[in-house]
Amino acid sequence: MKSYKIWNVLIIFGVMFLSACGGGSGGSGASPQQSQTPQSQNPEPEPEPEPEPEPEPEPTKYNISTSVSAGGEISPQFLTVNSGETGTFTVHPDEGYIVNETSGCNGQLSGSEYITEKIFGSCEISVTFKLENINNDFEAPTAEILFPWPNSKSSESTIIVRGTAEDDSEISTLAVNGVPATLKLIQSPETSENRKYLYHWNTLVSIEKNATTKLAVSTSDIFDNVSEHAAEANVLQDSSQNISKFVYDYNNNRAIATSYRNLTILDISTGDRSSTALPWDYPISWIELSPGGTDLLSIGIHSDYDSDTASWKYDGIHIGSVNLTDKSSSIIQEYPIFWNPEGWDWSSINDTALSPDGQYLYAVFEHGDSDSGKTKHQLVRYNLNSNSFNIIVDGTTQSGKTFDAEEIEYTSRGIVYLHKYCCNGKDGIYLLALDGSDITPAIQSGEEIQSTVFKLSADNDAGKVYAIGYRNFYKIDLSNGRSEKFWSPEDTNNFPFDQIGSVDIDPGNNRILIANGMNQILGFDIDTGEMSVVLSKDFGKGVKLLAPRAIAYDKQNNLIYAADDGGNTREKIIEVNLNTGGRQEIFDINDQYNIYISDIILNSDARELYLIKKGDIIRINLDTGSQSLLAGDGAGSGAAFGGATDAALDKDNNRLIANNGGDNLAIIAIDLSTGHRELISEPGIRGSGDYISSMVDVTLDPENNRAFVLSQAQGAIFDVNLENGDRKLLLSDCIDEYGKDQLIEDSGHVQNMYYDRDKKELLITGEKLLNYNFSTDTCIPSRIGWPGPLDLVKTQKGQIIGSEFHSIVQYDIESGEEVVISE
Repeated sequence: MKSYKIWNVLIIFGVMFLSACGGGSGGSGASPQQSQTPQSQNPEPEPEPEPEPEPEPEPTKYNISTSVSAGGEISPQFLTVNSGETGTFTVHPDEGYIVNETSGCNGQLSGSEYITEKIFGSCEISVTFKLENINNDFEAPTAEILFPWPNSKSSESTIIVRGTAEDDSEISTLAVNGVPATLKLIQSPETSENRKYLYHWNTLVSIEKNATTKLAVSTSDIFDNVSEHAAEANVLQDSSQNISKFVYDYNNNRAIATSYRNLTILDISTGDRSSTALPWDYPISWIELSPGGTDLLSIGIHSDYDSDTASWKYDGIHIGSVNLTDKSSSIIQEYPIFWNPEGWDWSSINDTALSPDGQYLYAVFEHGDSDSGKTKHQLVRYNLNSNSFNIIVDGTTQSGKTFDAEEIEYTSRGIVYLHKYCCNGKDGIYLLALDGSDITPAIQSGEEIQSTVFKLSADNDAGKVYAIGYRNFYKIDLSNGRSEKFWSPEDTNNFPFDQIGSVDIDPGNNRILIANGMNQILGFDIDTGEMSVVLSKDFGKGVKLLAPRAIAYDKQNNLIYAADDGGNTREKIIEVNLNTGGRQEIFDINDQYNIYISDIILNSDARELYLIKKGDIIRINLDTGSQSLLAGDGAGSGAAFGGATDAALDKDNNRLIANNGGDNLAIIAIDLSTGHRELISEPGIRGSGDYISSMVDVTLDPENNRAFVLSQAQGAIFDVNLENGDRKLLLSDCIDEYGKDQLIEDSGHVQNMYYDRDKKELLITGEKLLNYNFSTDTCIPSRIGWPGPLDLVKTQKGQIIGSEFHSIVQYDIESGEEVVISE
C-alpha cells in the first residue's frame, strides 16, 4: 500500500511539471525539443485594445402647451423642456384687461412671469383675462319683470317673461328659471342720463300645471357680479273653465263643467280642479251625467260657415262620451240633422235630458228660417243601448198641439218643458207625454209665475220640478200641479246673479245648485231658500267684478277704479288693488240694474272721479264719498248739453273735454270749478273739416293741444284742434296680415282708446287690440282679439292693463298673451 501511494505521487508531480513548461500530450506526440521553437518563428499575440466608454443617454423631453382666453396673450405659446427643468412664460394682458386666472403645470404667476415647477410630463398652462374694472363695479345687474304681473294667473302651459335690466357695466347673461333670455341693449352710458347700461329682455318659460310657479331672474355682468334673484314674480297656472255650464255628480260631490271643447272637474269639498281638452272637432253644446257619475255624455251639432254663400253648413249630430276616471273620450254616434235643408237654414240644440236609467237621451232641436223668422221645434230621443234615434215630436204633438221648448227635464210623468213668453207675455211650464201624444199644463194651482224663468231642474224621485228666475224660484209638485215660491232676493237691488247658468239638484243637502254667471255655484235650500256659496273661482279676494266697462288708473297708489255696470245687479265703483288683486266696493251708483256706465275719469290731484252714466257727468269725492252732478239736467251753464258718452281730463286747464249731444256731433269743454260749458267743435257752428258721428271715446294730446275722437259708426279716429275746433280724419282702417280691416264700422268692439304720450302711440280696441304709431303713420293689429278689453290704460312703465268681463288683466301686445290680475 505504501509503495502504491509513492507512485501515484510521482505521477501527479510529473503532470504538474509538464503543465508548467507549456507542454502536453499533443495530437502528434512531439518531443520536448520540438516545443522550443524560436520566438521569431511563432510570435506572441498582441493584446486586445481597451473598449471605448458608452455615450451619455439623451435626457427625456416634455411639451408645455398653452390655452389663452380673449383679452391677452402668453409667450411662448409652446415650449419643450428637459425632464426636471422648469418653464418660464410671459403673460401680456391687452389694454383694458387684467389677468383673471392662471393654472397648469403646478406653476405660479409672479408679476408678468408664469414659472412652472420641475416638469416630469407634458402639461398645459391656462390663462384667462377679464376686463379691468375701472368703474369699480362690484354690484350685480338689477332686473325688473314687466310681464307677467308680480302675482297673476295664466291658462297656458308656457308664458312669455319680459322686462328690463340695468347695470354700471355690460350685462353678460340673464335667465329666468335657468332659461336664457334674449338681451337687447337700449341705452349705454354715453346715451343715458344715469350713465348705465339699460336692456330689454324676454324669454319663454314653462309653468307647472294647476300650481303656482315662481319666476326667478338671475343676472351677471362682464365682471362676474352675479345675482340669483334679481327679480321675481309668481304665476298660477289654471286652465279650468269659467263656471257656467255644469252638471252635479252627487255620488262624488263634484261639479263637471264644460266650455267649448274643454272639460273641468271641480271638487266641491276642496275646491281643487283639473281640466282636460277634448279631441273633438265640434263644441260641447249640452251635457248629461250617466247614472253613477262614471261618464259624461255630450251632444252637439257640427257646422261650418261657408263664406262664399254666407250661410252655415251642418254636417250632422255628434254624440260623445267621456270617461271621468281616465278622461278618455270617444264619439259614440254621428247622425244626420233632422230637417229639410230646403226649408230651414239654421239649427240649434236648446236643451237635453237623460232618463234616470241612462238609456234614453232626449234633445230639443230648434230649426229656423232667417228670412221668414219661422221656427220649428223637435223632440228627438236617442237610445244608447241600440244606438238609434227617434223623433218623438216634429213641431206638433199627435193631438195637434204646437211644441215650443227652451228647457226640458225628464220625469216619470213626462217631459217637463219651458215655453218662453207663451202666455200673455209670461213663461209657461208644460208636461209633454213621453210618447209625444199630448201636452198639458204642469201648474194647476198655487202661485202664478210672475217673473221670467230661465232654467228648470227636476227631482224625479220626489216628483218635483224647480223653476229658476232672477227674481223668484218656484217648486212645482207634479202629483197635484201645485206651485210654490221658495226664494226671492231680500234686496231687490242686489241680485246674486249676473247670468243664470246651469241648474242642478243636490239631493243629499236638499238644495238647488245654480251657476250665477260670476264664476260661482250658489246653493239654495229647497225648504227655506237660504243661500250659500258652494264653489267660487276667484283670483284676489273681495266683491265680484261683472262688467267693468270703464277703468281709471291711480299710479300713485297702484289702484284701478272700475265702473261696473253690474249686469243684472246694481251699478258700483270697485277699487282693485293691483298689488294683491283684492277688490272692494267704494261707491254705490244707486241704480237697480242694466244701466250702462260709459266712462270713468280720475283726477288724482283733486281726489275726484268723474263718472258718465246715462249721459250725465257725476263728480265723486274719493275722500268723503259725496256725489254731485257736474253736467246734466239743470247742472252747469254755458253751451247746451245733450249728454255725453266719454270725456278726458285736461289737467293743465282744469277742465273735461267731452263729446256732446244725442248724436255726439259736438266737442265741449266743462270747467271743473264752475261747471261752465264751452263749445270746442261742432259742424256748421265752430271749426271746419270732417263730420264725426257716434263718438264713443275722447283722449288728449296736451303737447299739441288736440283731441283724438273715436267714432264707432264710422270705424275711424279723428284729430280735433282744441284751439279752433277744426276736424280731420286721422285713421280709418287697420289691416292685419291677412288683409282684413280690424277697425270696422258699427262694431261694438270699437269702443275705447289710450294715448301714450311718451311713445307717441295710440291703442284702440277694435276687432283686435290695435296699435297706431304716429311717427311711422302705421296701424298694426295685435294678436289680442275676442273678447278683448272693454277698456284699457297704461302704467308709467308701459304695461297695458285692461278690463274684461269678470276680470282685470294685463296684456303683452307683442306676443298676444294675457294674464289675470284680479278675477
